[in-house]
Amino acid sequence: MSRIKSFSWVIGFILLLVAGVVWFSQSGSLARLSVGAQGQKVKVGEPAPDFTLDDLDGKVVHFNDLAGQSVLINFWATWCVDCVEEIPLLGEAYESNKDQGFVVLAVNVEESPTEVEMFLEGMTLTFPVVLDRRGDVAGAYRVIGFPTSVFVDRDGYVVAIHRGPLSSVAIENYLEVFLAP
Repeated sequence: MSRIKSFSWVIGFILLLVAGVVWFSQSGSLARLSVGAQGQKVKVGEPAPDFTLDDLDGKVVHFNDLAGQSVLINFWATWCVDCVEEIPLLGEAYESNKDQGFVVLAVNVEESPTEVEMFLEGMTLTFPVVLDRRGDVAGAYRVIGFPTSVFVDRDGYVVAIHRGPLSSVAIENYLEVFLAP
């Protein structure tokens, strides 16, 4: 009988510990998102939530500073095979369209700066890479898999969400509509 009580106590403690961890992680999870975005999840046709993330050099990047530009927010991870294949295509699209006010913002989700830097070593990327260390921004943007690309128009509204890898043809098709005056 004492073994059952001990086992029950251990299970209870573990459940309490898990509940505490979940509460702690959620209590400040959207702290770096704009006040209006707290608790909301982004949808096509709605304003894109503002966020602030650090780039690989520790420089703060504010999403709202990109206002007036067409932004492709690409959520990715180093272990994602499709992301590896997609990044060069995003670089080509950015280089071809940056003069039209097009920006690619690569948001790495829940990985350390060291992991990301090692992954990007040897790649020549000219668009910003920022770190969503706790996954807060990915959560607000309803990212459920990698890669996920969110297209935000010059007025700050989400015009498309693409889940899965983008081919060069898909990127061209999105940009044709997305960058239209």
